[in-house]
Amino acid sequence: MPSFMDVDSYLIRTLYKIVVACMGIFATFALSLKYVMQDNSAKYMRILLHLGTITLGVYACHFLVISPVLLIFSGLWYPLKLVLAFILVTTLSYTIVRILSLNRYTAFILLGIAVNTKNKF
Repeated sequence: MPSFMDVDSYLIRTLYKIVVACMGIFATFALSLKYVMQDNSAKYMRILLHLGTITLGVYACHFLVISPVLLIFSGLWYPLKLVLAFILVTTLSYTIVRILSLNRYTAFILLGIAVNTKNKF
């Protein structure tokens, strides 16, 4: 049975991860907005839409994938574990996003892609 301190520690770690993810989203949006406002071309807007869709899915999926992956690599040297976990979690998350985007309903509900548009990743 976890103690009260373990629950607080888990809550703090989870909130930290959420805050870091949100700050990454805001920083990316702010930097991207600077370049989009300079040149209002459709090319930049398509790129931003694609990146936004992929990063939303990766942020949503990596929380589900990261814990089992870290358990798999638990006995390895820490820097090697980080590199392998990063590669595997990113690949799995991107694959999950690609699979979800194939169905228009899962793409709309879980990734925020409009139902009436065709997704060409």
